[in-house]
Amino acid sequence: TGYTRPTCTQHANSSCASYEDCDWDGAGYTRPTCIQHANGSCTFDEDCDWDDLDRAKPTCIRHGHKFCASSFQDQSGVSAEGSEQYPVQKMLHYDTFTTTVWAFNNGQGHCHQESDWGISRRYKILVDEQLSKGVFNKPQIIKSLEDLTGQTIELPKARQIESYIREFKKRQAGNSIRPTVHDLKKMVAEHSTIPSENDMDSAFVISSSFDDGIHITFSTRRLVALSRRSTMYAVDGTYKLMWQGLPTWSPPVILGDGAPCITGAIEAVFPNSERATCWYHAKQRMELILTSAKTPQEQLQAMLADICYLQLSLTPAMFQLGCKLYEEKYQSTNPTAVEDLKKLWFTGGNSCWFEGVSIRHPSTNNGLESANAKIKGAVLREKLDVLVFGHTVAKKLMPMFSRDANPMYPQNYRKFESHTEIKVGKEDFAKASDWEQSDPPLCELNFPNSSLVLTVSTGVDKEYLNESNVNQFLGLVRGERMVETFDDLKDICRRLYAVSIPKSCRNWRETSCSCVSFLKDKVCYHQIAVGIRKDLLSPSDSDLLPINLSRRRPGRSSKHRPTLVRNLSLDGVAKDRRRKH
Repeated sequence: TGYTRPTCTQHANSSCASYEDCDWDGAGYTRPTCIQHANGSCTFDEDCDWDDLDRAKPTCIRHGHKFCASSFQDQSGVSAEGSEQYPVQKMLHYDTFTTTVWAFNNGQGHCHQESDWGISRRYKILVDEQLSKGVFNKPQIIKSLEDLTGQTIELPKARQIESYIREFKKRQAGNSIRPTVHDLKKMVAEHSTIPSENDMDSAFVISSSFDDGIHITFSTRRLVALSRRSTMYAVDGTYKLMWQGLPTWSPPVILGDGAPCITGAIEAVFPNSERATCWYHAKQRMELILTSAKTPQEQLQAMLADICYLQLSLTPAMFQLGCKLYEEKYQSTNPTAVEDLKKLWFTGGNSCWFEGVSIRHPSTNNGLESANAKIKGAVLREKLDVLVFGHTVAKKLMPMFSRDANPMYPQNYRKFESHTEIKVGKEDFAKASDWEQSDPPLCELNFPNSSLVLTVSTGVDKEYLNESNVNQFLGLVRGERMVETFDDLKDICRRLYAVSIPKSCRNWRETSCSCVSFLKDKVCYHQIAVGIRKDLLSPSDSDLLPINLSRRRPGRSSKHRPTLVRNLSLDGVAKDRRRKH
């Protein structure tokens, strides 16, 4: 009963440090209860010198509270059904006379039974794999689980899937912390070391500034090397202003959508660069203007078709002339839409959506939009704070973009290609060779810095290429009003094509053409044919020309006939042929 006496509050609360501080009598501390247990050396009941009466007494804390391995009662957890759910046993042995605590276990494992509620642990692992790949659609997740397991599984409830996806996003987002400028500077310091020359895809901070706002720029060695070859930058806004390529100079052309923030940023950072507007976004907005004005469907299609012809303008002067003729054509039937188009898309900073702004460069930034889709997939379409997003950019996004530019990864390889590297097939060279041999009408004009070779399009009479029509075409390119209506402008631009050859041209790829094929695909058979006549083909391009100069005649080929034999006369050969026929 010495252990249960409430005479020592300090000892009961384990607060007395020595025997002198305790008011218990000496007998309470010197009772020789169990030497083996006090030393933690007995493991079986036979090794203990206690009698049965002592085991039942509350004086044996070890046995009474089941803290030693020699306890009679099983320590394993028992489930509601009576089966052993937790066969593992963990026991602690508290020494009476010292502060030592002995720990024992029975060597069994923790076998947790699968619960019948929620998503099972096995499927959670598979769901995590799908979520990491950016798959968030519930039916798609269930279908992928069936494909992986090879069996039809019971569909979890929609609420379970949504809850699990929400928790997964929260874990990926760092549980929504609140960063400070100090945290951002620390992140910049962590990623400021430039990787070795052999490490081309690791991200690092190439510049940062915290004086006027927050500015942090990430890149890799591979992307910096590719940016030196850039002559156009595609710009779009996702979280911050995202740049495809990191320049050390002002780019000649910058392509973006019609967002005012992007236009303002370009004017502030690159005041000497040409501003190009994405044709895809511009067409969408102009179609919305026509729809909002309740334009009849037939007129809507006609106005959109004419806008597409405007987009093929070769020079800014030609574009402004085309816009004026377009306004005159539809002013009487749809004045509201025409006024909105003129104010928003025919003049001002968003009017550079025609091909003549930069003939050799893309006219849409749809490729950049696909890069934005990868960014949103990497952050699981979750709004992240700036610190977590910065670490995501450094550890996931920039290495991913850099590997995509590496030809060693052919699965997602995105080749950096200039206009001189566009791949041209044998079919294009064969078509150019056939057109060049068909003796097309050509008119060559020489200027101080270049020369023009004019021709007619397919199906147009050769007589159309005369001095009057050529002067009319050149006047339209200069912005001179050589026609009365917009339809006349379309007609002459569809009939005449001009191939421009720079004065110091050494390769046909340096030429340009006014046909639709070149304006959209950056290559056409007209410039290849002119290259054939001007001897501007490289040896590798010459190898792609067809060998047979004459095309095969249509129809069935004739049968082979026996050749003349020396010892036969012509009459004998003729008789022999008649006999066989």
